[in-house]
Amino acid sequence: MSLPDGWAQDAAHDLVRHLSAHTTAGIPHIGLLGPGFPTAAKAPDEPVEIEEDEFTSPKESETDSDFAEWRFVPNRLAYQLTVRPVGSNPSVTLVTFYVRIREGCDGDVAGKLDDRPEEYRLSTSDLRSAFRKYGVEIASHLDGKPPGVAIFREDTQITPRENQVRFDGDAVSQRASVEIQDESDPFLVFEEGKPKVVKQIYGVRISKAVRKVGDRFQINVEVRNISPKTPPSVLPERRAIEDTHEVEDEGSALKRYADDMGLVSSPLWSAYKPRLFKVQFRTNNPFGNRYGYLMELTGNETVSSSVYPCSEADLSRTVNCIVNDEGLESEGGNFHGALVYKDYNIFQEEVPLMTPGSSPDVLFSALGLDNRLRAVISDDLGFKNFHLFQDLAIQKIVETIRSSEPKNTVVISARTAGGKTEAFLIPILDDCVKGPSVPGVKAIVFYPTKALANDQTSRYIEILYHLNKRLGDRKITLGLLHGDISKRGPEAGEEAEWDLPLACPKCADGALRVAGDDLRCDSCNEVMDFVTVANRQTIYARPPDILITNPDTLVWVMMVMPQRHSIFGRPVFVCNSCKSTYAPKSSKRKCDNPNCNSADLSQIHPCVPRFVVFDEVHLFKGTFGINCSYFLSRLESTLDYYRSTYHSSSPRKLVRIGSTATISNPESFGRLFFNSPKVEVVPKDEDERARLYQPIETAKGNRRVHVYVMPYAYNSDSTVGRSIQYLQKRSKLGTAPTTLEESRAPWNRFLQTLTFVNSVRASNNLISLTRRTCAEDFGAELQINGHTTDFDKAQRASIERGFNRFSLNVIFSTPTLEVGVDFRRVDIVVVDGFPFSFNDYIQRIGRGGRGYDSLVLTVCQNWSPVDHYYYSNGQRALQNPLANVEPVPITRDNLEALKKHSRGAVFDWLARMPGSATTFEDFRELKRIKESVNEIAEACESSVGNVSAEEKSTADSSTREFVDWLTNLAFNENAPSSLFGKFYDQINERYQLTALRSTDREITVEVRWAE
Repeated sequence: MSLPDGWAQDAAHDLVRHLSAHTTAGIPHIGLLGPGFPTAAKAPDEPVEIEEDEFTSPKESETDSDFAEWRFVPNRLAYQLTVRPVGSNPSVTLVTFYVRIREGCDGDVAGKLDDRPEEYRLSTSDLRSAFRKYGVEIASHLDGKPPGVAIFREDTQITPRENQVRFDGDAVSQRASVEIQDESDPFLVFEEGKPKVVKQIYGVRISKAVRKVGDRFQINVEVRNISPKTPPSVLPERRAIEDTHEVEDEGSALKRYADDMGLVSSPLWSAYKPRLFKVQFRTNNPFGNRYGYLMELTGNETVSSSVYPCSEADLSRTVNCIVNDEGLESEGGNFHGALVYKDYNIFQEEVPLMTPGSSPDVLFSALGLDNRLRAVISDDLGFKNFHLFQDLAIQKIVETIRSSEPKNTVVISARTAGGKTEAFLIPILDDCVKGPSVPGVKAIVFYPTKALANDQTSRYIEILYHLNKRLGDRKITLGLLHGDISKRGPEAGEEAEWDLPLACPKCADGALRVAGDDLRCDSCNEVMDFVTVANRQTIYARPPDILITNPDTLVWVMMVMPQRHSIFGRPVFVCNSCKSTYAPKSSKRKCDNPNCNSADLSQIHPCVPRFVVFDEVHLFKGTFGINCSYFLSRLESTLDYYRSTYHSSSPRKLVRIGSTATISNPESFGRLFFNSPKVEVVPKDEDERARLYQPIETAKGNRRVHVYVMPYAYNSDSTVGRSIQYLQKRSKLGTAPTTLEESRAPWNRFLQTLTFVNSVRASNNLISLTRRTCAEDFGAELQINGHTTDFDKAQRASIERGFNRFSLNVIFSTPTLEVGVDFRRVDIVVVDGFPFSFNDYIQRIGRGGRGYDSLVLTVCQNWSPVDHYYYSNGQRALQNPLANVEPVPITRDNLEALKKHSRGAVFDWLARMPGSATTFEDFRELKRIKESVNEIAEACESSVGNVSAEEKSTADSSTREFVDWLTNLAFNENAPSSLFGKFYDQINERYQLTALRSTDREITVEVRWAE
């Protein structure tokens, strides 16, 4: 069943009412101001308010030592605005909130809780009477006259008591202050194990200051809860009625409580109503409630101003709240209406439609692209039009391919779901189709994560499936190579261990499974004989036209596996029985695989790749980006060597392509990353970028409805778990936000929910926590799982496939699913803690709003400065994301990285030499490279790309020292041993040559504070 129009807005508002409801057991998650500290002089040195949601708190054994650190509930809310008054309309401030007066919560009202008789349940009218609502209105006339003040209790205006309202001021500034005092009914607490009856004294101070600054008025409002703190209430346990012995045992404590409260003869005491007593076996049973809190706190400012009332300076003065200006209307340059200040925010983000471009017929004809490929795009895949972005990108890449320059670089940049894959893949496929039919890799496509590579492989398979049907006997082949691909194929009956989340392009519902060297759909039995994912060995024996991989895998191949350099264009011998490959200096007669020993070997002469693509290149940043940039320079050096040595008649041509989500510095990033003096960028400038998207005013796209919250009283994981539990129940079963509201009609389906966390531990906590939370409502029907490095490839594949088939409904993921993974539908995106980069945040929320409206819940963590910044500024940043995206940090000015890759280039040189097989079989042969140190140093200098004179000197000395160290190591070796074994056990351990995601080895640092 599809979701109704506007469902995300409805769900957002219902969720906020649920999380902020003053009738929640204990205290709500948001909308709070806490009581003051026990002494007015200072706050305690460490936080003492530790709350865990009764629905979502972890079991005691599962609670980490730091699970509840850094939490307290602030007792102050403040904000500032600046207006230039229009007419004589006053500035009206309205502050509303609830306080608890007596025991009672949602769980005490009749419902699906237990089989209690009606007299043991709380009525809704009793529940309402357990709380008291206050409102304070201050109308400032901005002309020096005293403000109008009104105080409301339960929506009835009351007369202020003497000294309850204070005012002072003149024509330039004025200040009004209102104090609310109240007290609760008596309630039971325990101190040092003894029952005690106390009352909560409430004190609330609301002040408003207005100051004239030039022709404007600066307004400051503060709400401060100065109530003293009391311990949480205790609900005596109500045992089974027939268990008289238990009741008698409790009699003394209950009697003292009843005597203190004067309840011995009251109906309340004889009924033991659950609003006062915890009931055995009751689900979600509160242990007590918190008094002294202001709940559902809201500040509302009604203004008429000729300037926008919230400047940067004003926003910097907001404390523990966010401003929402959706009630502010602009007319004739003036602003009229309401600003709302709460500790949460709901707003809507319009996802702009991309500007349509040419039809496939028109574009392919204009560029002279292959007509069979056009038929695939238009007829098989159903493209009526490209996006304008795709038009421009395809044109630019085709121009680059046809240019006479030996090396060219193109960076294409567009928002998530912009069609970047088709933009670079179509020119590459056209080149493959029109080029000579020779074996070998034509394009290497790098992805930063295995999940992204797997997901994109399904898209490649879909296009190639249709293209190969139209090509006849010739097939464009595809290979996938990363850490989850086994060296050899699975044994019979173990195929599931090589499972990958690859969808069938024919029936769409089936999954592709390993069938020998090919893939077969488990639903329609269609065979994909053009795809190699079963094992790595087949890729080296039959190099595919397009290779999808990552730098982490290829850096090993390039340095210490010369027999696998077929993917770079090196001739190798292939065993036709087991597909083992060899790179001897002359010939090879017999397979060395002890399980094979076949003499059926043949030599292949694969071509050198013409394309190197880094998809989602903005993720190759920081240390990883530096290392990958040097790795790319070394890879190009290897390709150049094989081209000149074995393919001298082939034109020297390499096209480098970077595909990225929107970043602020695509050209400068491209120059650094690709070590290229000239980079062609699409879009070429801001004017062209603006043309890529249709104006929201004229072309409505999908919507993302955002909810920002920052819980203080609860752990953020508890808020995430409670939110998911409520939203799924709201959709599947229908439920009111609170007991005092009407139930909502269900949508009769679970909401596909993708939650991003910043650590594996957070994911594991939330999986168990949310399963436990939702078990009562859904049992095992709601499927919840994770997607992190803790899961092996078969588990990750099953999870991704299950989510696409809607058999899995909730995923908790680290950044493994942050980019490029395109699920069929994502209804809800939850971000549990801001990532450090706004670009990464854009990627995370970009999983939603693709073809459907979505709800995005961002749960900010109150101990993180990054979260505090975006909590206040996130809406403004998302209103113009292009202006707020960050430059991707990367530099090649890192001497440690330069040294690492200078040393790594020594092994590149060794691996591509004609006699490398002999050297790699016996490590002792390595001592001979001392004679070639000058040649090696020159080759390594060339491998690391363009560097300064100082860096060139550093690289040279680093290379020579490394060669010295290697030859000394070889001289001291007595017995034969393989170079690979020595590299793995000793050399790489020392120099971390394959560690692209770090510059140096990790070291332990001990910090000792001075006495």
